[in-house]
Amino acid sequence: MSDSKFEVADGFVNHPDVTKKISDKGHNFNIAYNDASVFDDMQNRKYNAIVIHQTDTETAQNVFNSYTAEKKGAQFLIDKDGTIYQTASLDKVSRHVGEIRARCLSESTCSKEELDEGLKQWNEESWKKDGSGISGKAKSHDHEKVKDFPDRFPKNEDSIGIECVGKAYPQSGSKEPVYEPLTPEQEKSLKWLTGELAKKYNIPASEIYTHPEIAFKNETEAESAKPMIEEMRREEQIRKEQVENNANKPTAPSNESPPGQQPPLQTPAAAPPVSPAVPSNESQASAGESHNTAEWSLKAEAFRKLPPEKAVQQYPELAPAYASVRAIETKVEADGLPEEHRNTVMSRVHENVAGQIKNGNIPGVQMQEKGLAQAGQSTDLSA
Repeated sequence: MSDSKFEVADGFVNHPDVTKKISDKGHNFNIAYNDASVFDDMQNRKYNAIVIHQTDTETAQNVFNSYTAEKKGAQFLIDKDGTIYQTASLDKVSRHVGEIRARCLSESTCSKEELDEGLKQWNEESWKKDGSGISGKAKSHDHEKVKDFPDRFPKNEDSIGIECVGKAYPQSGSKEPVYEPLTPEQEKSLKWLTGELAKKYNIPASEIYTHPEIAFKNETEAESAKPMIEEMRREEQIRKEQVENNANKPTAPSNESPPGQQPPLQTPAAAPPVSPAVPSNESQASAGESHNTAEWSLKAEAFRKLPPEKAVQQYPELAPAYASVRAIETKVEADGLPEEHRNTVMSRVHENVAGQIKNGNIPGVQMQEKGLAQAGQSTDLSA
């Protein structure tokens, strides 16, 4: 993608990677609204979410044709080759969401009154109509649409829609047609566009959805975009934790204790001398891989914060680092150090490894037994 600045003026993105394509008879139109808590005016309204769709068409031209015939659609369209089209003004509401599910059901926050009224049944049997011919999904939507955000899922009026060209095909054993996955070109463009829109409108990754997550749609629609969304959510959580950790750091160490408090315990002078084990840098990132500071910072934070199995699932390349730490921990335990000293050593080892990861290195294991130290029979481990 181009390095040009992502800008929006008069409702349209001004960027070389976004092509404006508006039909005179298309879906670019205003919808009347009466929710003053959501909008001040159409040019200064609050977007709360981004919704990712698939078109159920084979080509972008099929989509343009439908937009000419019907007044519905999303603000953006991504073709299979990655081309991004803006098909509606961001200053106008576009019909792309449809009837929304009950958010409280997915978050287990529904009131007893709502459940007694039948909200769960409406969502589970969305196609079923009552004696008046009103479907469960219509009842759910009417119930939810009057709620304030974020007590409900996003609606047309407060969300940005991104369509990706893709067809749903019948598949043996499936009740519904199954959507084809996004192309690599679409994935790249979608991640860039979603990220830029989220920054522009201050939309958190937790409010980026695939269409069926919030509405009564084919469950496979945009399913292949879910890993991208989950990655954005993980990265956002790590950044959030970094900010919180920095905010909680003490401003400066002090040897004085506040009145009425005991001074902090000091490490006994007679503690056995132990050199923290520092794994070697033999196993590093693959040759030729550029050191992306932000990416490696995320890996280091994952190593610090996440359980090993989750961190390795997210970043498989961290496995040698955990193997290194485990090997050192086994060696330290074999040396018979007191638990307090073992914990101190391993804490330092873990932090040293995290520091190396942040600098772009995945440490391997290289331990040498230096022999016995003073009377405490301590082993000096070194890289």
